[in-house]
Amino acid sequence: MAGLASIFASMALSILGLGFLWIGKLSGEIYVALLYLLLAYAVSHYQGVRAALLAVLVPALPMALLIVQFRDPNDSHLGSIAIVLAWLTGMTIGAFAADRARTSLARLFICIGAMSLVHTLATACLTLASFGSAMEVFDGKPASLDARLVDRAADILMQPMLGLLEHGPGLSATGQWIAFGINSLAWGTLLGMLLAMALRAWQGPAPMPAG
Repeated sequence: MAGLASIFASMALSILGLGFLWIGKLSGEIYVALLYLLLAYAVSHYQGVRAALLAVLVPALPMALLIVQFRDPNDSHLGSIAIVLAWLTGMTIGAFAADRARTSLARLFICIGAMSLVHTLATACLTLASFGSAMEVFDGKPASLDARLVDRAADILMQPMLGLLEHGPGLSATGQWIAFGINSLAWGTLLGMLLAMALRAWQGPAPMPAG
């Protein structure tokens, strides 16, 4: 039953990826790759790397083969190939990260929550600092190098959600907070997995998974 659910989930994610490509929101493909990473991690955690790659990769292949047929405005397939490679990278990292970390899901969730909180605080502080710098420029003062670096760092931490919402319909205040939270959770998921793997490496060799 779990294997069937992962197959349907992989197919749904591939359709979502095609949707992002169709509407021209390529930054959304980063979220698709991240969701593939999570799906592969979950399957690998319970069933092993091979099962994860088969259950996640194979159902996505038909849509991946369709996507690589798309051409960009320069009549190149490079953008489409990059999208599929991002999916494959997410799947591979997720499958092997679960095997390498071999940590409990409770610890993983704690690591993800902690890193999401760190990202939220860092983004909020940099955004406020960037806003203050913008006000100084508005008053006629030249932007300093530090101000430009802070502004750039804030933009980076707001990606990929900022790119996904750019030129789109405006969000309500609640919608903006939700988007901000999703973005921090996405960053926290990736950083939390790396933290869980680092903790396992620091503690010594990973134990064999329970049968």
